[in-house]
Amino acid sequence: MRNINKDTVEIFSKNVKWLRKTNKLSKKQMSEILNIGLGSLNKIEKEILPQRLSVNVLFTIKNHFGISAKRMLGEKLYR
Repeated sequence: MRNINKDTVEIFSKNVKWLRKTNKLSKKQMSEILNIGLGSLNKIEKEILPQRLSVNVLFTIKNHFGISAKRMLGEKLYR
């Protein structure tokens, strides 16, 4: 997920935060669902992609929340 532009990172980051809040999950719970560290989730929510972020996060979001990678990276789910 290294070669994505700033707008895509912003949308993805805000969508992750929106998903967490909409589902009333703590940051700890969300990081456990996504199988990433709490520090990585904090970075994502601050619009910083962690160096070792795996595309598996997108598959996990699809499987757990039913939202495709295309929507997570290109559609503002948040309002």
